[in-house]
Amino acid sequence: MKISMKPILISVTILAVFASALVHADETTQKYTQLMEQKKGVAMSAFNKGLSYENNKEQLKAIDAYKQAIRLNPTVKEAYNNLGAIYADLGMYDKAIDEYKKAIEVDDTYSVAYFNLGMAYYALGRYPEAVTAFEKGGESSSQSKDPLYFLGRSYCHIGQYDKSIECLEKVLAYDPEFYPAHFDAACVYMITNKFNMALYHFHQVLLIAPQHENAERINTIIKNIEKIDLNRVELRSST
Repeated sequence: MKISMKPILISVTILAVFASALVHADETTQKYTQLMEQKKGVAMSAFNKGLSYENNKEQLKAIDAYKQAIRLNPTVKEAYNNLGAIYADLGMYDKAIDEYKKAIEVDDTYSVAYFNLGMAYYALGRYPEAVTAFEKGGESSSQSKDPLYFLGRSYCHIGQYDKSIECLEKVLAYDPEFYPAHFDAACVYMITNKFNMALYHFHQVLLIAPQHENAERINTIIKNIEKIDLNRVELRSST
């Protein structure tokens, strides 16, 4: 009986081709990985140059360096953030906002970018958007009082005084010596006719910062408040 070997030869040939293709694919993957690692290394070098330029106040050179880092590696969130910070320093808040959003797209837990985004909105008077950014930044990090402080100020600007006070009091629980929060809390309490609380916080401002730029004005307000029958006024405002 005659047995044909042709199918076996074809199978061996196919296996050889397949094995060769796998080796080639593996080599291609390795080369791609090496190329990507090289690009990341060059990207970090460009990023570090950007930091150096920024520290030396060479903002235009820093912008170019950060853009180069992003071209080489679009996942360098710090490059977007720092680029946004330079734009903000130059008063180019819309461009800054775009860069902060890109940083957040890379890492949606990047609290620094949320805070900077909130500050850009705050500078433009876009307080509802600032509230959203500061809230998200606060969710990502509890290591700083600044997002909570500016969240409180933003709430005040949109007339949500209870939430503003809540934020400012939390800031002061975190740092009782932070006199800007005392001053802002006093102002919000004045708006809501809670003069006893306003009086307390104004006194704290002068105690912590006797040379405060508004010291004379604060002393005048304190004297005027002390002339008021506070119990009657606060009782009337709460009814």
